[in-house]
Amino acid sequence: MSQTLTIGAQTVTVDIESMGKDLCDLHNKDQGIKARLALGMLDAKLCATFKDELTKQIKGQFDDPDNDLFSKRINDFIDSVNFEIACKVYKYAEMVTTKTVCEACDGKGYGYWSCCNQNPVDEDVPMCPVCHEHVGEEECTECEGKGEL
Repeated sequence: MSQTLTIGAQTVTVDIESMGKDLCDLHNKDQGIKARLALGMLDAKLCATFKDELTKQIKGQFDDPDNDLFSKRINDFIDSVNFEIACKVYKYAEMVTTKTVCEACDGKGYGYWSCCNQNPVDEDVPMCPVCHEHVGEEECTECEGKGEL
């Protein structure tokens, strides 16, 4: 996905997908910022710096970006592009931070399994339904004790 601004003979196109991924990658470099992003919070300082650089690059494509006739269109375009890029960051952040809960252990990382047929056994009554022996708690082999895949 991209957005294009044309003023006279001058055109600038911004690749929203690529820029969103780049901004997400910047957030992922610092563990603290990455953790906040996982909670849905973009880093204001990173976003401001990113927008400043984007603004310089876009305005640099036009001969007279501060001309009263064009500055509003350029600034509106920058704001629109910046918003779309921020939305894409969340798309890529979800891809990075979303985990699938292990169905074998219901996300616990451990469980009780039948010694006879390896089926999960209810925690409240940890007994094998086949031979009626007590079964002990074991680390889930599907998720290796992590609770997520």
